[in-house]
Amino acid sequence: MIARLIFIRSIDYMNKKRKKMIMLASSVGESMYPIIHNRDRLRIRIDSNVNYQIGDIVAYLRDGRLIAHRIIKIIKIGKRKIYYFKGDNNSGIDSYVKKKSILGKVEEIISSDSTIDLTNKRNTIIKYVMLLYSMFNLRYPMLFRIKKIYKVPIIRSIYSLMVEN
Repeated sequence: MIARLIFIRSIDYMNKKRKKMIMLASSVGESMYPIIHNRDRLRIRIDSNVNYQIGDIVAYLRDGRLIAHRIIKIIKIGKRKIYYFKGDNNSGIDSYVKKKSILGKVEEIISSDSTIDLTNKRNTIIKYVMLLYSMFNLRYPMLFRIKKIYKVPIIRSIYSLMVEN
């Protein structure tokens, strides 16, 4: 899922001499389907002090493009961390990304009819369910080529728990 930058708006507070920022971007593509649809807006928190975890949806730069995918693996080499990403609807893993290429964590997904707040505690469990969905898609990609996968009752139930109208 490639995101197009809409605008950057700074937050008015300071944290240890670092300004935190919120970036809004518009999604393009279906690599994070069914959680992020084409033309959904993403609210991304830019903060260098964030501790990224497996399952988080994170925006990073690759070849001058902004990409928002899920972290599926973190490897620690000394004091450095290398992150591996995957789009939930992709059948392959993105190549590794160093922390300096990461812009921030996606906090909110805003579509025309609903909003998903990824900072909400109840969505923590959903984050891991979607991580399993993504990993299962990696193992059995042909099962997930169905564009209407969200109509499967269990997926629809999980998705409805996340959405705030």
